[in-house]
Amino acid sequence: MSRLEAKGGRVHRFDSRDLMTEQGVYRSFAEALRFSGYFGGNWDALVDCLDDLCGGG
Repeated sequence: MSRLEAKGGRVHRFDSRDLMTEQGVYRSFAEALRFSGYFGGNWDALVDCLDDLCGGG
């Protein structure tokens, strides 16, 4: 991970207790990755936001 970070990559750590429910997964990702206000809190929206972060949109 340190090599990834040294090359400009980002590493995010999540508390697994926050990932026990579907809503917890959405909330954790939205907070950690600073999703835009349009994030809809569902799987499709999560994929869209991740795609946006990776420049795939």
